[in-house]
Amino acid sequence: MGEWIVALPGSHPAHLGRGGIPVREATGNRDGLEVQAMKCSQCGHSMKTARENYLYRESGLPNVTLVGIEVSRCPHCGEHEAVIPKIEQLHRVIAAAVARKVPRLSSEEIRFLRKYLGWSGRGFAAHMGVTPETASRWENGSAIMSASAERLLRLAALSREPASDYSLELLKGVARAKPAAERLKVRSVVGLLPAPIKNAQDSDDPADRMDESLNTVVPNASNQPYDIRDVIHRVADDQYFFEVQSLFAPNLVVGFARLNGKAVGIVANQPAYLAGVLDIDASTKGARFVRFCDCFNIPLITFEDVPGFLPGVQQEHGGIIRHGAKLLYAFAEATVPKITVITRKAYGGAYCVMASKHIRTDVNFAWPSAEIAVMGAEGAVGVLYRREIAQAEDSDAERKARVDELEEKFANPYVAAQRGFLDEVIEPAQTRPKLIRALRLLENKRETNPPRKHGNIPL
Repeated sequence: MGEWIVALPGSHPAHLGRGGIPVREATGNRDGLEVQAMKCSQCGHSMKTARENYLYRESGLPNVTLVGIEVSRCPHCGEHEAVIPKIEQLHRVIAAAVARKVPRLSSEEIRFLRKYLGWSGRGFAAHMGVTPETASRWENGSAIMSASAERLLRLAALSREPASDYSLELLKGVARAKPAAERLKVRSVVGLLPAPIKNAQDSDDPADRMDESLNTVVPNASNQPYDIRDVIHRVADDQYFFEVQSLFAPNLVVGFARLNGKAVGIVANQPAYLAGVLDIDASTKGARFVRFCDCFNIPLITFEDVPGFLPGVQQEHGGIIRHGAKLLYAFAEATVPKITVITRKAYGGAYCVMASKHIRTDVNFAWPSAEIAVMGAEGAVGVLYRREIAQAEDSDAERKARVDELEEKFANPYVAAQRGFLDEVIEPAQTRPKLIRALRLLENKRETNPPRKHGNIPL
């Protein structure tokens, strides 16, 4: 990061002490006025005051120098205290300079702008549309902030208002690494809706980029949740994902992203909410989004971790079968390129509905953690070995042994791969390059349907 040099003429000084509240006493007169001499709060000796260029470390930025600042220093212990005039104005000037700089923001600059805007960690994540964990990694430097999120933060710092309330014209004053006007698509769905055939934009994110953190994103325990949006962000261009209808049926995540510059629609089960089950609302939400993408020729990427359909009298009376059939029909009818990645659970009828090979999905991948079965091992053991478990001397040990046996045999993706239900079992870190390669393969996909006016979706 370059050095910032700020010169602010002083008035109405505010003291920013580093050693507690200073002690002052009268020491004499100057031109008939009594002058106070500051004493060191640490050793009690008199401090000498002079104007100097002061390195403003309190801002959290490493290279901010204030010109002509009154600094009092103790010649005995080295304690010092600076008198900073108009701190709010100073921070406004620094924030504007940081927001307009051309190079990418550093972690310290991201933290400074977040504090300048008065956002908490969770508030920052909510404004950026990411998880709090992702926002925290941006601030500690363990992850690079996406270009889209960085532009939003710069705009918010310049306007002190939420970015969604402003038009794209306000971004003209925001410095960025590549100032091409066509890339200034800030939370705009229009920029993600392509022409019927050609929809690519240039991307600086390498197509062969792999993310090793994906290898550990799925917990070892199958009943432990995780946020599927972490997977989507790490796979997408610039780690940017535009989620839609986030507050409705949050057990299914839908939205838009880009892979190698091409717009794609994302449909994903959310294990962090209701374990990612499909219910009436989720089925309707997913079906509408799939048909929307098919209308605009947007390829569909499905991330699957679904334990089944939500059971219960309310769901049965509400028509879960009919509504679930909408999602199945939408996936089966769609003629755009369709790619599925099974991250963990793929159980029962919900597995078939979520863009399985059985309903004409083009390419199906699975992570080694995938479990493709009629139901989970615990439930299957209760049905298949109920009598043996009841007659065993140690029923708990017998149940555990049966569960371990089923998990070893079937709680993996390799049986499904042998039967042709999967095209490849991939390492999670390779998900992005594998998806991009599959999209290139399907770029010229054309399907010829039987002559008819339209299908009859179960409404």
